[in-house]
Amino acid sequence: LFLTACAASILYLESHRLLKRKVFGVLFHSLPSLQKLERATALCAWSGFVVFTVALGSGAYLAKHAMAEAAWYLEPKIMLTQATWLVFLVLVVGRLSGRMSGRASARTVLLGAALVACTFLITHPFREGPPPAAPETLLKHAASTGREGRP
Repeated sequence: LFLTACAASILYLESHRLLKRKVFGVLFHSLPSLQKLERATALCAWSGFVVFTVALGSGAYLAKHAMAEAAWYLEPKIMLTQATWLVFLVLVVGRLSGRMSGRASARTVLLGAALVACTFLITHPFREGPPPAAPETLLKHAASTGREGRP
């Protein structure tokens, strides 16, 4: 949903730029109206925000019970996720209150999409093969099978 909102925001900003410069070429005529792009952006961003909020709530609950580390919420990927949620909260509140215009909301969606991309890159680094197993996991496996595990 956020990627769709991001694509609609890019089209909105480009269409607005062409309209402002009074360039009415083939590209301008092939784009949807500003109103349709703004509605699509708002609908996808709001729907994505609701789904994202539910996912964050359930993830926080599971992380709190699964991780023994006291400060799990201070990890960089968690903080970027929280920042992303705050950006989309500002977007939703700004649009509902009428204080955020179409261009400002499109830029806010792009900022949120950039944070989603950064969070994804931190969470899923590009490496080949499975992630390395923790040493404790290897030792527990070796102890349970009665063999020495090779790291």
